[in-house]
Amino acid sequence: MQVLKYGLQMSEGPQVKLTTERLEKYLLRKKVTACKTTRPGLVAFAERARGRHITDVFCKGKHIFIRFGQDIFLPIMPENISLHE
Repeated sequence: MQVLKYGLQMSEGPQVKLTTERLEKYLLRKKVTACKTTRPGLVAFAERARGRHITDVFCKGKHIFIRFGQDIFLPIMPENISLHE
């Protein structure tokens, strides 16, 4: 984990891959039954995601993406995820 200015942390490659694999284990093929947002710019995304299945979870560099169907993606920041088994 790399510490950035102001104490922010950035995940390194192996941590991003591990987080992606864990998300894939829990989310792949699950149906989105509810999707809420407080950000006005994501309201349309939330409406489109509802009722779809998660078809892929993958990473490119330090970015993780969740794919809903064939045409919409949700990029997420690994440092904002906390997974507990």
